[in-house]
Amino acid sequence: MGSGIFIDPKTLPHDAGGAIQLFFLLAIYGKILMDASHMISEGSELLLLVPALAGVVGSVVLPVLGAVPDGAIVLFSGMGEDAQEELTIGVGALAGSTIMLLTIPWFLSVVGGRVHIDPTTGLALYKRPHGASKTWSKIPTKLNLKYNGVGILPSIRTMALILILR
Repeated sequence: MGSGIFIDPKTLPHDAGGAIQLFFLLAIYGKILMDASHMISEGSELLLLVPALAGVVGSVVLPVLGAVPDGAIVLFSGMGEDAQEELTIGVGALAGSTIMLLTIPWFLSVVGGRVHIDPTTGLALYKRPHGASKTWSKIPTKLNLKYNGVGILPSIRTMALILILR
């Protein structure tokens, strides 16, 4: 048994009982993190209700509160005997979670905002085409990567090229 507040998974039994204990610990830690996140978000929303502080809260306080858990992950991953190896893992986990938090909303917005794509021009059809029937719907019923998607503004294409060339 370790002397820390966290349980070392290596001390758990290597049978189904150990797996159950591990999933129980996962659920407990997840619940604690979920409640803490909920408290932070409720508190930040209450801070936005003060008109004199709304600008400072939105531009300074909320980003700092968002960075605190990330900093804690890196800090606690760097503690211990093999700090360099553990820190590498912590930074990797931080990068992975950040990428996931950016990718999932992007994917959902693309899927939720998709429209038909004109096969001849390749442009998104946000309005009913001139010869379309009255039953034509802007929102496709089937997900087809070739015939539906979202439109891209020229400025987005330019920024993407700048990022690729950088």
